[in-house]
Amino acid sequence: MSLNGYERETIVSMNDADDTAFIYTAQRKLITRLKHNKAAILVSEGKFDDSVWAKFVIPAAFVSFRSVRPHHEQSKEQQEASAARMRQMNERKYRSGVRDGWPSCIG
Repeated sequence: MSLNGYERETIVSMNDADDTAFIYTAQRKLITRLKHNKAAILVSEGKFDDSVWAKFVIPAAFVSFRSVRPHHEQSKEQQEASAARMRQMNERKYRSGVRDGWPSCIG
C-alpha cells in the first residue's frame, strides 16, 4: 500500500544559523526536479511501501517562496488604449529605422 496524496508531503527545514536548507519529500515530481538540479545534494532516499522518498540539501539562498501576482482584468477601453500606445511605439521605432533592436545602418 502506498502513501495517499496527503501523506506524500514535502518539508523544507532551514534556520538563520545555517546557509543550507534541508528538504524531505515523498513527491515523485519534486524528487526528479531536485535530482536534476546541480545545486541539490541527495542525502538519502528510500521506499515506504510503494512510495518513494528522498532527502536533499541545497543552499538556503535557492529557496524562494513566490507569491502570485494578482491578474488585473482590463476593460475594453483599457485594452484599446494599450493597443494604441503599442501602435504608436512601433510606428516611432520603424520610422527611426530601428528594427529588431538594430538600427538599419548596421543591417
